[in-house]
Parts: sequence; C-alpha cells; structure tokens
Amino acid sequence: MATSTSQKWLIGCGIGCAAIVVLVVSLVTGTIIYVRGKFQPLQEASDSRKEIVVAYGAPDAFVPPSNGAIAPERMEVFLSVRDSLKDTQARLDAALANFDFERLNQRQPSFGAVLRTLSDLSNLIAPVGEYVNRRNRVLMDKRMGLGEYAYIYSIAYHSWLGHPPDEGPPILEKARQRGRDRLSGNDSNLSPESVRRQYRRLILRLLGNQLNNIKDAEQTKWRGLLKEEIDRVDRDPDRVAWQNNLPIPIEKCLKPYRSRLEATYHPSTNYFELLTIEELNQFQWNGPAVSGEIEGSRDTVA
Repeated sequence: MATSTSQKWLIGCGIGCAAIVVLVVSLVTGTIIYVRGKFQPLQEASDSRKEIVVAYGAPDAFVPPSNGAIAPERMEVFLSVRDSLKDTQARLDAALANFDFERLNQRQPSFGAVLRTLSDLSNLIAPVGEYVNRRNRVLMDKRMGLGEYAYIYSIAYHSWLGHPPDEGPPILEKARQRGRDRLSGNDSNLSPESVRRQYRRLILRLLGNQLNNIKDAEQTKWRGLLKEEIDRVDRDPDRVAWQNNLPIPIEKCLKPYRSRLEATYHPSTNYFELLTIEELNQFQWNGPAVSGEIEGSRDTVA
C-alpha cells in the first residue's frame, strides 16, 4: 500500500515537474519570439542601410556641389522622400504618446511596473526601426544616397530653418527638464551631446569634401568662405554650419521650397536622421577623437 502510494506520488510529482518545465520552455520561447519581433525592424533598417551604402557610398563620402548650390531636381527628390515618411512618423508619435513617463521616474518601482516600462520601451524600438528602414528603402527607390540626403537635410532644417541637430522626441526633453535623464545620459549614444558630436563629425566631413571639390580658380572667394566656416565649426562644438550666415547661392536654392520644408520637418525623428543603427552600436564619439579626425581631414584639404 505504501509502495503504491509512493509510486502515485512520484508519478504525480513527475507530471507536475514536467508541466512546469513545459510552462518555462513556453514562456522562454514566447519571450524570444516577442523580442525578435520587436528587434526585427532594427535588423531590417541595418540591412537596408548596408544596401544603400553599397549602391551610393558611405554618408561621409558624399561630395556636395562645389559651388554650394543644390539643384532643383535634387530638392524635389528630397522633398518627395520626406513626404513618403509621414505614415511612419505618425506611428512613432503614437508610440511616444503612449509611453508612461511617470512610471519611468518611480524611485522604487514594483516588479510589474518594471515589466510594463520594459514593454513600453520595446514598443518604441519597432517604430524607430520601421522609420529608418522606410527612409532607406525610399531613398533607394528615388536614387538618392544617405550622404546627399543628410547634407540637404542638415543645410535645410538645421542651418537655414534653425532646428537644433539634437532636437528629438518630447520624452527626452521632459527627462532633461526634470534632471532625471535616464534615457539619455552623457555617456549614451542617444544623449543630446552625442547627437551634436555626430552631427559635427558628419557636417565637417561633408564640408571638407566640398572644399576639396572646388577646382575652378574663379571660385577663390567661395573657397575662402567655405574654409572659414569649416574653421568656425571645428572650433565651436555647438555651432551649426552656416548658422546666421547661409551663403546667398544656397539660400537662393532653398527659398522656393521654404513652406514645403517647414511642413515636412518632424522633431521626433530628427533625433535619428543623422544616426545609423551601426553607429549607435559601435561609436562613442568624444571631443578629442572628433578633433583628431577633423585635423586629419584638414591636412588633406591643405
């Protein structure tokens, strides 16, 4: 009788343990599938970036027009790309609007609150990846590389219209205002300081490429203006290229498109325009490193 009871207990225990194992495996498998699903758009964005770089070159290899003027047909292509991104911008705005900022700032959050916050954060990942991937795919369709897109974007929105390179999602501004910047600390690749450094690095490379491309001896004055602006940006880490003194040929090219440029600027995605998935993972730029890179490029220019 005792043996029979023991056998039944062992069988019951085995069944219970097996059920627990099945449950754990199911939870782990489900979590893996869920996480993969959330990160899939980032992988797609990374893949599309590789494709466009193979087709048109790295962003910092782009050579802007030597005379500074942006052709009307290239402005039309750029604006058509911007128009096509409105649906993905709206999805990102919706994800940001649903984010519970107050829960993020709890001093001693419960386990459930932590899980909900992680879920909120993961829900922001997909829209960002979707946006970057969509942008890359449209650029491929329109035959525009990332470098040309970044140059027109920065000159139009940052230099001319005056939007800061580090302007981003309202949630980041809230965090900075409260002095509890958990999403974007100074050491993070998503911090405003890092975004400004990355802007500076890219715009200096592009302006350097432009300076190297000036061959006409009659453009001596323009060459001098361009070199002076490169020096200003190189000396001041917070300076935006051509701020307050956009050259007349460039401003003349942008003026006919002012209303369309203003309508297609999107603060939340501005934060991610000059970043790439690979750069977020690989780079932690700092002042001396940037300065060293720029000095090298200036030697080449000289």
